[in-house]
Amino acid sequence: MPGRPMDHRSLIARVAPTAALLAWWLSAVAMVALSRGALSGSVVVFLGLVMVGSTAAWALSRCVAWSAPAVMLFALAAHALGAFGLPLYEDDHFRYLWDGYRTAVSGSPYGVAPAAFYGDATLPPQMAAVLSSVNHADVPTIYGPALQALFFAAHVLGGANELPLRLLVAALHLLLVWRLLADARPARVLLYVAQPLVFKEVALTGHPDALVALALLLAWQWRAVASPWASAAAYAVALAVKSSALPALGAWLLVRQWRGLLAVTALLAAMYAPFLVGSDGGSDLAGLRVFAEYWQFNPGLVALVAPLLGWPAAKLCMAVLATALMLWIYRRVGDGAPESWVPVFGLLLIVSPVINPWYLLWFLPFAALTRHAWPWWAALGVLFSYATGLNLARDDMAAFAIAPWALAAQWALVAVGLALSWAAGARVSASASAAAPPRSPDPTRR
Repeated sequence: MPGRPMDHRSLIARVAPTAALLAWWLSAVAMVALSRGALSGSVVVFLGLVMVGSTAAWALSRCVAWSAPAVMLFALAAHALGAFGLPLYEDDHFRYLWDGYRTAVSGSPYGVAPAAFYGDATLPPQMAAVLSSVNHADVPTIYGPALQALFFAAHVLGGANELPLRLLVAALHLLLVWRLLADARPARVLLYVAQPLVFKEVALTGHPDALVALALLLAWQWRAVASPWASAAAYAVALAVKSSALPALGAWLLVRQWRGLLAVTALLAAMYAPFLVGSDGGSDLAGLRVFAEYWQFNPGLVALVAPLLGWPAAKLCMAVLATALMLWIYRRVGDGAPESWVPVFGLLLIVSPVINPWYLLWFLPFAALTRHAWPWWAALGVLFSYATGLNLARDDMAAFAIAPWALAAQWALVAVGLALSWAAGARVSASASAAAPPRSPDPTRR
C-alpha cells in the first residue's frame, strides 16, 4: 500500500535546519577565504556573504532546538575557524600590537604618539613593520588600561604576530557566551554567536569591544553579592576597557549611591596607576580628546543637525538629548539591567559622530536577554558601512566615504528593525490589556 505523500511543511521543517547550518558555515568559510585573499571580489562579495550568514543565523535560531552545550560547541568551532583567517577591512590590530610593545619596553603606551618613533634605529625590524602600519600614528592611544593589559599579554605571547591577540580576545568572548547562557535561552545566544558581525569583528578581526559587555554582564550577575565591591570591580573593568561603558553605570550608581561611585573610582584609579609612572606615563585622555573633537565616520543623527549648528554645537545638543533620554529609559525600565542597556547603548550610537560596526558589540550580547528585534537588524545594517571608497577601490570617492547606496541600505535595515520592535511591543501591550480583568463598577457613581 503506497504511503501518504509527505506534507511540504514537514519536508521544509526537516530540510531547513541542515540547509541553514550548511549555508552559515559556507558563508563563514568564504569570509575566511576572502580575508586571506583566496577569494577574489570587492566588498560587495563580503556583503553578499553577510546577507547569507544573517539569514542562516535567523533560521538556525528558529529551526533548531539548541542546548547550552551545543551553543558553546558552535561558538568554539566558529572561533576556531576564524583563527585561520586574517583581520578583514581593518588595521586596528597594528595599534594593539604597538601598544603592547610599548608597555613591554617602557611600562606604558601613553604619553608618546607612535609617529615619534619613525626612523628609530633601535626598533626591532618586526616592530618597525608594525609601526609603519599603525593608523593615525600622530594621535596617542585611546585604549584604556584593561585593554593595555590584554595587548601586553599578546605581545609577551606573540610579539609582532597578531594571532595570539585574536586568540586571547576569542577566549574572553567565549567566556561572555558562557555567561550569557546562564540567563538567556540557548536559541537567543546562538542568534548572537552566529551573527556575521560577531564572526567578522571578533573571530576574524580581533576587536576587543565585546569585553565591555562581558564586564557589564558580570557586574549585573554579581549584583546580589553582599559586598558592593564585586559589581564595582566589574564596572571599573568595563570603564577601563572603554569609556563608552559610562552610560551603563548610571542606574547602578543611583542604587548604590555614593559608595558605589567611590568603589568604582578607587578601582579605576588603581588600574590606571601602573601606567602613570615613568617618562612615558599618562592615560588615554589625550587620544580620546582628539577622537571626540575631530573624528567622524558613519555619523548618526548628529549629521542631520551639524549643517544647521556646526559640529561642536550639534555634538553638544545630541549629548544633552541623549542624557535626558537615557535617564528616562532608566526610570522606565529599571535598575541598570540589560533590558535598559540595549536601548541606552543604541541611543548612544544613534547620536554619535562615529559609528564603527564593532561598537555594536558593547550591547549586542544583551539583545540575547531581551525580545527586541532591532539590534539584530542593526547588526546587519551597520556592516554596509564597509562599502567605502577604499574598499570599493573607487578613485572618485574619498577613502572613508560610504557609498550612498550602502548608507541607504544601512539605515533602511535599522528602520525596519525599529518598526518590527515597535509592532511587537504594541502587540504585547494589546494582549496584556485584553487579558486584564474588567474593572468593577463603582457603586458610588450614578
